[in-house]
Amino acid sequence: MHTTKDLHQTGDKVIESGHYIDKDGEHVDFKQGEVFPNCPKTNQPTTWRHA
Repeated sequence: MHTTKDLHQTGDKVIESGHYIDKDGEHVDFKQGEVFPNCPKTNQPTTWRHA
């Protein structure tokens, strides 16, 4: 089960490289040090969780 501490906001720095899913279900791989972007589908700020 994911808790709110597992959620990352658009603009947050990626702490752990890996596969993430946004609230609209878009799947993206990020590397440590990158910044979480807006949703790739809507281009709106979103939340991301590690998959």
